[in-house]
Amino acid sequence: ALLLPRSEHMVVAILGVLKTGGSYLPLDPGYPAERIDYMLDHSGSRVAIGERLPVPDADRLRWIPVDADGSNDHDPIRTTRPDDLAYTIYTSGSTGRPKGVQITNGAVANLLASATERVSLTAEDRLLAVTTLSFDIAVLELLGPLVAGAQVIIAGDLDVRDGARLLGLVREHGVTAMQATPSTWQLLLESGWDGRGVRILSGGEPLPTALAARLAQSGVAPINLYGPTETTIWSTAAVLRPGSGSVPIGTPLWNTDAYVLDRALQLLPDGVVGELYLAGAGLARGYARAPGTTADRFVACPFGPRGTRMYRTGDLVHRDSRGDLHFVGRGDAQVKVRGFRIELGEVEAALAALPDVARAAAAVREDRPGDHRLIGYVVPRPGAAVDPAEVRRRLTAVLPGYMLPSAVVVLDDVPLTPNGKLDRKALPAPPAEVSRPVAGGSELERTLCTLFAEVLGRTDCGPDDD
Repeated sequence: ALLLPRSEHMVVAILGVLKTGGSYLPLDPGYPAERIDYMLDHSGSRVAIGERLPVPDADRLRWIPVDADGSNDHDPIRTTRPDDLAYTIYTSGSTGRPKGVQITNGAVANLLASATERVSLTAEDRLLAVTTLSFDIAVLELLGPLVAGAQVIIAGDLDVRDGARLLGLVREHGVTAMQATPSTWQLLLESGWDGRGVRILSGGEPLPTALAARLAQSGVAPINLYGPTETTIWSTAAVLRPGSGSVPIGTPLWNTDAYVLDRALQLLPDGVVGELYLAGAGLARGYARAPGTTADRFVACPFGPRGTRMYRTGDLVHRDSRGDLHFVGRGDAQVKVRGFRIELGEVEAALAALPDVARAAAAVREDRPGDHRLIGYVVPRPGAAVDPAEVRRRLTAVLPGYMLPSAVVVLDDVPLTPNGKLDRKALPAPPAEVSRPVAGGSELERTLCTLFAEVLGRTDCGPDDD
């Protein structure tokens, strides 16, 4: 288990674990203790590198501090096979518990070789790594440059949240390549970056057409990447050209097959929307200690040799006449917010577990164009009163920050479809938040409060608001 802040220690730890023939479990030290403890126990981790955390399962682990002096001249000879496990990474799970996706060495090697070739990384490049280790795209950021002989520059925790600081790193280190979600690229552009001189890799969530057009004007054609965790980070890529209009997710990477199928697993012609199935060298081994879920998502592939599998992504796509795939949407309740994959079922399970909640629901709303927000909905138990602020406070103990609803709405009952299922489309928008107006104060203070209200979509903001 790796519980490390953003630093060069992340890279050293990953390389050390892989060199021993072991596999690693990336954990974010900022996650709630209960979530970390579950992942430690469920994964069967026996050793942890990082600062010891006060979680119940920590006592059975052997802890190695980050600054441990374990250097020696002994180079252990290990025989590592492609089918051996490289890492287990936990994603949001529809059952209310995270799912541990098991990725092999062969799948990682295929991804690194294909992606570095597609991006044309060389020993002259400097890639800025901005992704948390618990998000699988960090593997390409940390190991891709090393495979190509390039430099990797690691942004700190504060840097990745501040556009001005991020832009300062780009300029200070002469960054020539960077991988980030569309949200981060938007943050950089809003901070005054002109997009020049940096090869742009965008992925993790759909790339808006307007942002793609702006990035394409940088002079270096951006690459739009797509792929679920279960097929080892990225499965397809598209080079975007100025004036191309729509934003495709492109064509498969090396040793990857992409099938657009109907419900009977029949191939669909170009232009017809179907579910995307992926096969090939990038497929994960499956989900840790979850054979039923593995069998449901990793199904027999009727288009390859006997015994091969394909992964049912749940994503709806179509293929154009040039062979490029285009993402249309999700076929289930799984969503992405700011690049993080979220199973609404896990958020709903956390809401429903609260003592005064009888029923719960969650949805992602786009009440303002381009502004996707996760909203929680709760129905109180008879005679109970539920405070939305207290609900959010309690959720911080069990959910990571990216899965916390930005607002909680209290309902008398949840809306249902005629067949008795939750009608997510009928869930109401959260009410406009109203704060105490600014009493007195300077003109500058009133202006700042007005600007905050405008950006946050509130009717008003006061100087004492959090």
